[in-house]
Amino acid sequence: MAKVDAPAVEEHQKGILGWIEKTGNKLPDPVIIFAYLIGILIVVSVITDLLGVSVEHPVRVAEDGSPVIEPARMLFRSELIEHLLVRMPTIFTSFHPLGYVLVVMLGAGVAERAGLFGTAMRAAVRNAPRFLLTPAVALVAMLANLAADAAYVVLIPLAAVIYAAAGRHPIAGIAAAFAGVSGGFSANLFPGQLDALLFGITEAAVGSLVADWVMNIAGNWYFIAAMTVVYLPVIWFVTDAIIEKRLGPWTGGAVAGSDSADDDADAPLTAGQKKGLAHAGLAVLAVMFIWVFLTIDLVALVSFGALSVWGGNPPLFNPDPALEVTQQLVPFFTSLVAGFLVLFLAAGIAYGMAAGTIKNHRDTVEMMAGGMKDMGYYLVLAFAAAYFVEMFNLSNLGIISAVNGANAIQQSGLPLPIVLGLPYTLVRHERDAQTRLAPPELLKVHPMGKAPLLEHEGQVIAETGAIAQYVLAVFDTEHRLHPKPGRPEFARYLEWMHAAEGSPFLPGLILVFTRATGLQDSLLAGWMTGERDKAIATIEDHLVRHTWFAGDMFTAADCLMGFQLDGMEKSGLLDNAPAAKDWLKRAHAREAYKRMIEQGV
Repeated sequence: MAKVDAPAVEEHQKGILGWIEKTGNKLPDPVIIFAYLIGILIVVSVITDLLGVSVEHPVRVAEDGSPVIEPARMLFRSELIEHLLVRMPTIFTSFHPLGYVLVVMLGAGVAERAGLFGTAMRAAVRNAPRFLLTPAVALVAMLANLAADAAYVVLIPLAAVIYAAAGRHPIAGIAAAFAGVSGGFSANLFPGQLDALLFGITEAAVGSLVADWVMNIAGNWYFIAAMTVVYLPVIWFVTDAIIEKRLGPWTGGAVAGSDSADDDADAPLTAGQKKGLAHAGLAVLAVMFIWVFLTIDLVALVSFGALSVWGGNPPLFNPDPALEVTQQLVPFFTSLVAGFLVLFLAAGIAYGMAAGTIKNHRDTVEMMAGGMKDMGYYLVLAFAAAYFVEMFNLSNLGIISAVNGANAIQQSGLPLPIVLGLPYTLVRHERDAQTRLAPPELLKVHPMGKAPLLEHEGQVIAETGAIAQYVLAVFDTEHRLHPKPGRPEFARYLEWMHAAEGSPFLPGLILVFTRATGLQDSLLAGWMTGERDKAIATIEDHLVRHTWFAGDMFTAADCLMGFQLDGMEKSGLLDNAPAAKDWLKRAHAREAYKRMIEQGV
């Protein structure tokens, strides 16, 4: 194989790219960067503590229903220093990304060292048609992040060899492979160890706001799959239409191999390697079947319920009928870390035994240990990152930054559709100045000519309760404002949702009309006054015992009942109802209420 001497003088990129390269090379090791960040964090925690910086927690409330205040805390406090020193092993081992990545890499280490990843990549691109060579290389390169660094070692030199054999410039092959491996490193059609790392970091970050929030390794799948679809045509176009044209035609003919780790990168697959791939494919299918079997009671499904393996309670499925399907599948999703360990391990062993790279169980254990050896630097980095995250949470600067950042976005003047991601337009219709009735133009929107109205996807919906129910059903899929059927708050929530325009509402409305028509001393008015007072007493008695109308959970029932209580308060009807007045104070203290008032709703 011909070799090319390296240039005597290393050339550096010039201009802005050269500056970025030189500046990047001067950056310290990431572990040291975390050490600097910890030092900065300590100084900022002291300053913010002394300044008395604090925020209202967006989720937690005190026993009296008032928002929990989270103050900045300097990290020099005695109890925090004790926590950081006494709990050092726990802080490190409980760092979310650590366990996820190490578990997956136990299996990935076997699959990589047995040769499965390298052989699979070679098989995927060797026989691709010439005009499909670039998308094939780019796709395999993006999928190859499952193999971690093996893609750099195997696929990039292999792409050069294959391009040259096809009469195309090998540098274009290197560019396409590198773009997929490095530029598209997070894109994939399947979750892998990178997702284990990233979702662990996400879970650790969100934990500062919602302590019991749980993510799963497939939670980012829609995004990474979409990235694959977007990146593939971009790499294809840039490689074929720009890079290869600039390189000019390749006149060197086919080249032989590479000096990289695999000297036989361009060689045909051996019979053992082909057999290994077949066995690995069967192992993958077997693991997938096992996970389906643990999630769905297949015996009950086939026998129409006459027989059952799991007794209606599969290990990876929550059969609670009150839950949505996505929540019933939470055990399945959270088991995928273990699933990838078993999948990589089974496929790697099956390949290695068939291809001859694994002779006995000791080879398997040695490969697993080798995978852990490669994680040495990651362990050091994880220790530094774990301590930074822990100190960030202890200082309360995480929650303070999140809340103030959200407030800054809200106050930025950006349109709400951009901020919230939900496009909507608020249309105001002023009442007639003389009659105080709704304007005639409302009849063009709805035959009743009443407000409020909601128009969504061509449908116009009237009645406040119906609008609220529609918005909750369409947009509140996480049930933040309406409890699920079966929960203890559900019955109270449903009752007060309808009470907002039912029994407590009707007497007040009738009294308005009796006063407007001079019938305030009539028998009807006297009867309605008694019914109104009964409604106020019922509301007061309920709020003495509950923080919100549904219980401890703020729901849409509070949103609808708020209109009634606001009107009662303005009319002086709550002077003897301290619990109802306290409810109003809590409701008015919510950021969402303040934003509503700012918008003039």
